[in-house]
Amino acid sequence: MPASKPSENLVELAKEVHDLRKEVVRLRDLEEIRRLVLDFAYAIDRADFAAASRMYEHSTFEIWGRVITGRDEVREFLESTVRLYEDGTPKTLHATGSIVVDLDPSGVTATATSCTVVFQAVEGFPLQPIAHTRYIERFEKAEGGWGRIRHIHERLLAGDASHHVIGRA
Repeated sequence: MPASKPSENLVELAKEVHDLRKEVVRLRDLEEIRRLVLDFAYAIDRADFAAASRMYEHSTFEIWGRVITGRDEVREFLESTVRLYEDGTPKTLHATGSIVVDLDPSGVTATATSCTVVFQAVEGFPLQPIAHTRYIERFEKAEGGWGRIRHIHERLLAGDASHHVIGRA
């Protein structure tokens, strides 16, 4: 078998480098989107409604049959519905997992689906799951990175959320 020409080897190597770069970008994108999904839960558990609402700057937030649009409306919604305690938190843990991210082949849009079990414990209310939800989210990539454009909050199973949510059980 004749030896390949050096130029053929360079072309093949350049193609492999190009493919590897594309894969690195794809993996970074997946991780950035997963982090955005998780950051929302962390912000709610800390009652950092400013941080949570910033994630919805150019997005809709759909929950309980309502469509809430933009950072200010999301913050107002969170501040008016999440019960806070003496330490300034809702005393919850949003355990989020089963995150599945589907990147569009274009690399500029993605859909993420995740499940969250919300646990809570307050005085007179021992640690227990109070809700199981599914988040279906749409993301778009811009110069600054990935951002949400739509969040759908589906309540799958309900426990006693009366210590967490004002006006809803």
